[in-house]
Parts: sequence; structure tokens; C-alpha cells
Amino acid sequence: MSGRQQLPLPFAAPRKQTFANFLGAANDEVIRLLSRPQAAFAFVWLYGDAGVGKSHLLQAALDTQRGFGRRCRVVDLSCEALPDSEDGVDVLAIDHLQAARLDVQAQRNLVAWYQALSISGGWLIVAGDASPLADDWPLPDLASRLKSAQTFQVRSLNEDEVRALLTRRARERGLMLPRAVVDYWLTRRSRAVPALLEDLERLDQAAWVEQRRLTVPFMKGVLES
Repeated sequence: MSGRQQLPLPFAAPRKQTFANFLGAANDEVIRLLSRPQAAFAFVWLYGDAGVGKSHLLQAALDTQRGFGRRCRVVDLSCEALPDSEDGVDVLAIDHLQAARLDVQAQRNLVAWYQALSISGGWLIVAGDASPLADDWPLPDLASRLKSAQTFQVRSLNEDEVRALLTRRARERGLMLPRAVVDYWLTRRSRAVPALLEDLERLDQAAWVEQRRLTVPFMKGVLES
């Protein structure tokens, strides 16, 4: 029927987070480390601002290590508790480690995981908002172990990488993203990647409903109304 709006799709296709679709040349060193098939114990600590890609790197590391036949587990401390250590895990990834600072039981469990993985030759990969030297951890056994980590600051994308990311994500949704639109977008909106991807989600939904191409006037109407 003419004039009838189409409803937006109720979901976006899930995206597997791998090293292949991680942008950010400044982080190549840690990517090379996490891509290795070595079986010796490794303790890797990632830190940086929100939205720089720490969670993506954790998921990509587990995806790669599973390909080598290693048994992997991830725990997100922002929404779940760190369980007791257990057999059968070769690689443990812990996201949002800062949530354990006020949780003594989580700290004890982390010490147990460290000990178990160091004996078995497993990997412990953690991500948080600060380096292990930036905070005092109340559990002495834990504090000394945390300082032994190979520590990497996850660097944010430069402008060219942000442009490439937005263009690729738009293309995956079937949208063409003209340079003029990106220029306007990056001068008028937050450059934080999570905020930009939220903008893209809104633009995608609106473009589907209104059957419109992405133009500067259309963007202004969607994001600045």
C-alpha cells in the first residue's frame, strides 16, 4: 500500500569478533601475542578507556585459541561472578576486571585460577580500565601476581581507522556511507566508537523505515531531532 511505512528489522545480524575484523594498527603487538598457539603459561593484561576494543580482543583471542584446540572460557565481571577454578580450561578470559576490586571472594578465586593455569600451562587474559600498577589490591597474594602480567594499553582508533570502521559497518548493513556524511558525522557528533555505532544503529533503523539513502540532511534529521 502506498504511504505505508515498513517496519524495521527486529534484530541486527550478530557479528563474530575476530582479529580479522579488529581495526587498530597500534595494537598489533598484543594481537600477535594472542594469536600464537603456544602452550606455555601466559598472563596478559589489557587496559584502556571504554570503547577501545578490549572486549573485542578477548573474544578474538578465544576464537583463535579454540581453533588450536584449546578449551576456553570467558567471564564478564560486570554481570557475573568469577567461579572457583576448575579443570578442563586452557584459556580463561576475564572482562571488566575492575569489578573485582571490592570483591574479596573474586580476588581469592582469581588467585586460584592463576595458580591452576600456571601449573597447567594455560593462559589467563584479563581486561580492565587501568594497569595493574594503577591500583592497590587488598589481597597481597593477588597484588604480587597481577604485577607479573604482560601489560598492554589498548589504543583507540585514529581518524582514518574510525572512518574505515564506520564505512565497513554501514556496508555490512547494506548502506552506502558517502564521505560527506562521514565528514559531517565526525565534526558534529562524539568520536567515541560506542557512541558512533549507536548512531549507526539509529540511522540504519530510520533508513529502513523511510527507505532513504544516507545523506547529510537525513543524518541531521535522525540524529539531531
